[in-house]
Amino acid sequence: MFNDALRARQEAHAAGLPYITGAELPAQLTAAKASPERAWLGGVCSVVLQQSLGDLNTAYRPFGLGRSLGWAMTLIGQGR
Repeated sequence: MFNDALRARQEAHAAGLPYITGAELPAQLTAAKASPERAWLGGVCSVVLQQSLGDLNTAYRPFGLGRSLGWAMTLIGQGR
């Protein structure tokens, strides 16, 4: 779910659409569970999926909404 939410935010930014907030991400989780190709998510503990979305929000927080995601992901990759 982390990668799906990250991709959605990147695509929204590239298209000039509004920022996808943390409150909107759980709706994407629900939609993903309903899709046939992601039906297996129904067997995964919801807490783990919600935590992955929380991790994405945490990754964005120090950099503000206006900064490039590339900086955030570089620092996360370096373990900071």
